[in-house]
Amino acid sequence: MSKILVVEDDAALRNLLETVLSKSGFPTLTAENGIKAVDILSTEDISLVITDIMMPGMGGLKLISYIASKNAHIKIITLSGAVHHNLRDTGGDELILEGVESAPNVVKHIKKPFKIEDILLTVKSVLN
Repeated sequence: MSKILVVEDDAALRNLLETVLSKSGFPTLTAENGIKAVDILSTEDISLVITDIMMPGMGGLKLISYIASKNAHIKIITLSGAVHHNLRDTGGDELILEGVESAPNVVKHIKKPFKIEDILLTVKSVLN
């Protein structure tokens, strides 16, 4: 079964995502920032990374670049609630990460706050 890595600095959200994904049958690992995620990626076979963008230490954008250069087969879903100059609002629930949307492994960007059902539907569509 495909393993998921959730990279999120908000402990409550990180734990919620881990619980929901695990109970839905997806083996899930977690990291609180990109540095910890890189450590996990070096030892685990990960199929999908769900990552926050704004995190201390190594943020999501640097993590995406790392994954693109070392693990191009890993799919990425990004999460962000921040208004950031690299994000362009499409008018809907999605934001476009300017400069990152061309990264072939970024399959979806989800704007916080989000419905947990939307995460599950996206994960299922990406991994199936």
